[in-house]
Amino acid sequence: MTLSTGETEILITDVEADLLSHEDGKSLYFKRWGIETRFNELKHQFEIENFSGETPTVIEQDFYATTLLSNMASLIEQDAQEEMQERNANKTLKYDEYKINHNILVGKLKNRLVEILLEEDNEKKDAMYHRLITELKRNIVPVIKGRSFPRKKQNKANKYAKTKRRCL
Repeated sequence: MTLSTGETEILITDVEADLLSHEDGKSLYFKRWGIETRFNELKHQFEIENFSGETPTVIEQDFYATTLLSNMASLIEQDAQEEMQERNANKTLKYDEYKINHNILVGKLKNRLVEILLEEDNEKKDAMYHRLITELKRNIVPVIKGRSFPRKKQNKANKYAKTKRRCL
């Protein structure tokens, strides 16, 4: 099939052509898009493949810590998103839909999650959490349907050198 850019799209599947049309295959692929973007987030924002050591124990610890951070980010993003939608429900805005800026979320969470989790006073912990949510609600981006961007291919053999590990 020819795309709007003039490129030819080829979808490969093990399902026989008479059971699945090109359009059905395309719609099934786009149902996977949320999973694909989650993998992208884990690989590039949280650097799940970037380990601080070589032993199996260190690799497992890094993997589980990164997975925990990612899951916490999703829960916090969901809270902030719900509050932001409630706040904007009766407002007339330029775009129909907005979402929390995920890059800002990850940056702020890396700095504040440990502080929030280690705080023993529940009132202070709640106040810290609500300050974080308030900051996230100020950093929103519009959701614009139908946009497309050309892919930039990178070829890096050693993407994560051991000496370049960022602290989460």
